[in-house]
Amino acid sequence: MPVTAKLSREFYDRFGDKVVDELVGLLNDMDAAFRAELRELNEENFRRFEAKLEQRVSELGSELRVEIAALRTDMADLKAELIKWMFLFWLGTVATMLGLGRFLLPFSALLEVASPRSNCCNLPGTTTAQADSHRWTTPKTRPILGCRGFEFLSRQARHEHGAFDA
Repeated sequence: MPVTAKLSREFYDRFGDKVVDELVGLLNDMDAAFRAELRELNEENFRRFEAKLEQRVSELGSELRVEIAALRTDMADLKAELIKWMFLFWLGTVATMLGLGRFLLPFSALLEVASPRSNCCNLPGTTTAQADSHRWTTPKTRPILGCRGFEFLSRQARHEHGAFDA
């Protein structure tokens, strides 16, 4: 888009219309040439910028791939380490439970778990009132959970209570 130079009428009168029109045409041609050079320079600079940007992006992409590969390796190592520690803790837990079971096994003879509605209340000749009194107290009148739930009584207490083992 050429810029038309506007000159004063006095300039036209002094040099004539033909000379001034040539001067205006020359100025417009120079302006068009400068604009074309500027456009070419801008396009070349943009191409260089685009090439640099593409190069930097590709470098960044390759660095990122290397970092991701290192991260995956670290994660695989961490997973193996976690599995090892999980196994060791599981093994320790099992060993502890087995040790506690072996330690507490002699005490299991003292405590027995009767199922609900065990024989203690279903003995022949036991009335409901006897079963109810039997269910809620021991000979020493301490409350226990009776036959409708689970009954935790030692063998001695069951013997004293009248519910003999079969």
